[in-house]
Amino acid sequence: MEEKVRFYQSPSLLWFSLIIYPPIGIIILWTIGHFDIFIRLFISFLFGLIYLEFLGFYSSFIRALIYTIVFSYFVWRSYKLQELKEQFLNQYKDIIKNYDVERIIKQYFAKFESPTRSYKDIVDYELFIRNKYKVIYKNRLAHIEDLFINSIYHKLDEVAELEKKTVNLENLIINERLIAFNNKINDLSHVLSPQLNLSSDKVTIYFLWQLIKDYSIEYYGDHFLKTYQNEFNGVDICNISEVILRYVSIDALNTDENSVDLAMFTYFLMNGGAFVDELDFTVCLKKIIVEIKLQVENRKLILFEKRLLNTSDNLLKEVESINIIKQMHSKKRFMILVQDLLKALDYKDIDRPLNKYLDFIYLIRNEKYAINVVYQDKENTKTTVKAVQNMKLGLTYNNIKRGIIITNGFFTNDAIKLALANQIQLWDQTKLEDKISLVKQHFEQSPRLNPANEIKITDLTNIPFEQITISEIDKMNGFEFQYYVSEIYKRNGYKIIDILKTHDYGVDIILENNGIRFGIQTKRYSNEVNSNAIKELIAGLPVFDLQVGIVVTNSMFSNEAYLLATACQIILWDRLQLIKEINKIYNL
Repeated sequence: MEEKVRFYQSPSLLWFSLIIYPPIGIIILWTIGHFDIFIRLFISFLFGLIYLEFLGFYSSFIRALIYTIVFSYFVWRSYKLQELKEQFLNQYKDIIKNYDVERIIKQYFAKFESPTRSYKDIVDYELFIRNKYKVIYKNRLAHIEDLFINSIYHKLDEVAELEKKTVNLENLIINERLIAFNNKINDLSHVLSPQLNLSSDKVTIYFLWQLIKDYSIEYYGDHFLKTYQNEFNGVDICNISEVILRYVSIDALNTDENSVDLAMFTYFLMNGGAFVDELDFTVCLKKIIVEIKLQVENRKLILFEKRLLNTSDNLLKEVESINIIKQMHSKKRFMILVQDLLKALDYKDIDRPLNKYLDFIYLIRNEKYAINVVYQDKENTKTTVKAVQNMKLGLTYNNIKRGIIITNGFFTNDAIKLALANQIQLWDQTKLEDKISLVKQHFEQSPRLNPANEIKITDLTNIPFEQITISEIDKMNGFEFQYYVSEIYKRNGYKIIDILKTHDYGVDIILENNGIRFGIQTKRYSNEVNSNAIKELIAGLPVFDLQVGIVVTNSMFSNEAYLLATACQIILWDRLQLIKEINKIYNL
């Protein structure tokens, strides 16, 4: 490590001394020995003449000559500096196009972890090398090495901000992770030394660090696209809001600023041209984080809207009185409410009738019930005997004994009399109010989660988590598989709320991410998983107030299961997806 820069070695103090009292400034100039010998001789001679001139030893002609020399020198020096900068930049452009250099650095990405894989690592390593290898180029007469470094190397804006706040880089915590990064990059610099052909270790490290940052954009951007290409098909990458909304909609991806997922996504956008003329990773990441917060809230609204249109669990729990039913402004919404009410009352939807006489067929206690829903869009309109006659026809046609007619209004006396004679139940506003009260009690008595009750995962197998393969998973019991899946999600940034052992209502694991709660059912099977797993999970989600359902298996799903999951927006992880997720953790 280089020596610390003493206060008397500061370029500012040197120039201040030369201007105020040249003899002291010249002594400091030769003491620090930072500039080339030619520059030190020239500065000593120049300021010596200036000092003698101010003592009155020279005429106006000599004074004018001195100032002319000073002015000419600075013009010449400025021109040479610009020429050198262009020369250094051209050298960098040539090297970054060198196929051998690119191949070696990308092999480094493939085989070893790079500091550029996460926000915290990249900032910490940047501070680390600036602490170890001082770059003090702040004026036009700096050392040639520092001029070279500052022409090539682009300091991250985050680091520049920290330096403006006079953060003491000496206080940076040097941990094993930073040392490991530095050792790998030092080894890489030795491998690339013949191609780089640079003057010193300091120059090589900064030069190589800039190459790594630049190559990371293409390498990790392509890697992210290859992994998630299907999810981002048809999305305009330059439409930041749209592409980030798609990102937060992929629940397997982490949105924490230090996560690998978000770093890869940032490179993906940078490589795709989403940030025009901006290649600073930290600046792009900060812009993405701001947009992510907006899109997470947007997604919550979208999910809520979908729940209102496709399932009314929230509506059901919000019903305080029958007045809410009176305010239902469409048959579609009323039908949704009826379906969820029946589900909460333990009716199981087993079939959709093939004719127009019945709306639904449900099963309760092994008894089939035909359901017809009559929506009255005008107050005080009563349902007539025609509805009862249609129900009777549907029961006969489908060979079902029992039926229920449900309305948001009331029935005529004739309809009530005919229904009683045919053993058909009638649910009007009053009956619905009683049923909803019963459901509300059910929700109050159902097991509820304590959000602070986060379970700590300990593996139940003797095999280290990192060494578990799909063949090992096939040997697990159901409980071990449940814990293993929990750990996968935990490493993807999900918060584990609970792992249920009994009374799970079809939900084995409860997770939370970005304010959205997930219910997971795990199936460690040797045979194909059928649609019952999806049905159980769908019924269990509202018990724990969960928004998204996922079924994970080490096997495959039946065609019926895939169709049902797609229709009900349930996410499926089959054997192939599970292997993909396992590989993703360790091969990225």
